[in-house]
Order: sequence, then C-alpha cells, then structure tokens
Amino acid sequence: IYARFILAFQAYGRKSSGDSSLVLPLAIMTSGDTHDKTVELLEANNYFGLDRGQVTLMKQGLVPALADVDARIAAKDGKVELKPHGHGDVHALLHQNGLPKKWADEGREWLLL
Repeated sequence: IYARFILAFQAYGRKSSGDSSLVLPLAIMTSGDTHDKTVELLEANNYFGLDRGQVTLMKQGLVPALADVDARIAAKDGKVELKPHGHGDVHALLHQNGLPKKWADEGREWLLL
C-alpha cells in the first residue's frame, strides 16, 4: 500500500510540477528478523513498481532488552537478551545511511515518518 501511495503521489507531483523526472524516496526500517524477508518480498514483487534506487533499507541494530517496567535488563541462561532497537532508532539510521544530507542535496524539504 505504501508503494501505491508513493507512486500516486509521485505521479501527482510530476504532473503538478512539470518535472517528469521527480522521484519520491522510500526508507524502510528493518530488523535482523525482518531484513532478509523484506528484501525477498521487494524483489519477488519487483519493488511493487518502485525503482530499486528510490528504496533504502535501514537495518536496526540490537540493544539489551528490558525485563520489566523497572528497566531491569532481561537475561536468559546467563546471557543478556537482545532485541531490535525500535522506532527510536529511526533518526540515527537515517543519519547513518546518509539520507538527510542526500535528500537535502536533492532539494527535498519535507519528510514524512
């Protein structure tokens, strides 16, 4: 559904601006559990009509998991349990992937999260 929205909004932007080369980027945050499956899904569906170059995958790192609301570190069998960082990691991932600079250099002024 995201790809259809992006393609529709991209078509509208091209028509209203007169810029037939206008491309709207999509950044997708994945985790170790979802990254390979996301790549497989995108490739199996030809990126749902998007150009490969307009899609950036950003894989989250792992951080220690919390066991409870008291913020105790979760452990199992004597090892700290890890989990994907979560939504709070999106800004760091955007920066690590160079997207804010790239998009600013391209003249982009808006970002929808």
